[in-house]
Amino acid sequence: MGRILCLVFAFSGCGPVGGAILGPPDMHCGELRVAVDPAACGVSPAGATAVGPVRDGQESDDDGCKFHLLWTSTPIGKGEDVRFVLQMNAASDGSLVLGAQVRAEVSLGERISSQQGAEFQPGNYSVGPFDMAASGDWTIRFWINEQCADTVDSPRGQAAFWVRVP
Repeated sequence: MGRILCLVFAFSGCGPVGGAILGPPDMHCGELRVAVDPAACGVSPAGATAVGPVRDGQESDDDGCKFHLLWTSTPIGKGEDVRFVLQMNAASDGSLVLGAQVRAEVSLGERISSQQGAEFQPGNYSVGPFDMAASGDWTIRFWINEQCADTVDSPRGQAAFWVRVP
């Protein structure tokens, strides 16, 4: 609550607020848009998903060009509990992705924390809170439908972003 008051009323003594590390927009998919087939999920993953690069900003397509992701968060600061909200759209047609299983993993060096998310309104998933206990450039990785087989058209995906904690 104190951090919110700091942001709204700009009280003196409030610490710096972190957030996404800004950079050029991610365009790794170009015109490629993969349509997902829910039936391609399968009963279990077919091996580990290779993790892709960590991206700047708050918006990108996932590594498989299946989903378009936009994340926001509560104020980010050292020692703050941070909750992330992920909006997810199908890359193929822009429709909201409903009923996905989402997990977020935050990491800074050896510090790793992971939590399951919950859909709180259509296509929007809340994950956390995470204790951002140290200053630095953290990674948040969103895992989508990890229970699915890792095939081209399955609804499994992931994307990672840089998050600066002052």
